[in-house]
Amino acid sequence: MNRLLQKNLHLNKKNIIVGIFLSFFFAAINLDGNQYYSVSLMMCPALLFNAVVGKMCYMEDPPATQQFLLSLPISKRQIIFEKNILSYLCIITGLLIANISNIFINLLRSGEIQFQVNINIMMAIILIIYNTVYILLNYRFDYSKTRFTPYILLLLMFFLFKFGNNAVDVISLRKPILLVGVMAMVILLNYLILNAVTITKTKLAK
Repeated sequence: MNRLLQKNLHLNKKNIIVGIFLSFFFAAINLDGNQYYSVSLMMCPALLFNAVVGKMCYMEDPPATQQFLLSLPISKRQIIFEKNILSYLCIITGLLIANISNIFINLLRSGEIQFQVNINIMMAIILIIYNTVYILLNYRFDYSKTRFTPYILLLLMFFLFKFGNNAVDVISLRKPILLVGVMAMVILLNYLILNAVTITKTKLAK
């Protein structure tokens, strides 16, 4: 698993750089004000995920590539969970990019630092669900079935543009421990769902 992860990180350095650049570019939306804080928290990790994991899934889709993967001394479970680990890395990195950019912009603008734990946890929950659906559709069916998933993010982005401040106010009233509990449940479901995929017929089934 570690070697597979290291290999894919090495082979996809260009996509990682592109994803990080896109994340920083989108994080600049905070220049227009803190009302877009929640939007950047969702979209920075999502852009990084699509640039890295999405691109890798696309490259693995051709039948010849799938046959090559199955000829290697790795299981389909390792292939699927390697993408899942990468998806968590994308969430963590994207949230860091969004928060660092927002803190830097706010320091230049007003000298104040804004960091909201609750909204970060909520966005992580949404992104874990999104990434799980994406990986599930890709390996349970094929890459073409994942193409509608970005529209989910598009709808959420428009919602946050319109009601972002209200959403932040509502979420900030919740106790962080409750959101942490929800996130733990989502992470557990993520593991159970993808583990179930590895023992059912998938496009990588031998």
